[in-house]
Amino acid sequence: MTHLSESVRTIIDDKLTSLGVGQEFKDMVFKRYLPTITESVEEMIDEEIDYIVTQSEISITRTEL
Repeated sequence: MTHLSESVRTIIDDKLTSLGVGQEFKDMVFKRYLPTITESVEEMIDEEIDYIVTQSEISITRTEL
């Protein structure tokens, strides 16, 4: 399990705990949804980083002009 996957699992576990669900339900959620949620988070992070880098490059280019 990657560090990101572990972090996502912890966040989901905390949320499910706050909703009062049992361990059996949590286990089902982890098995069924953790890979998909983790993949979505990875994609979102990649997109945000790409955007930040692109904006930084544009800013640097404007500064150099």
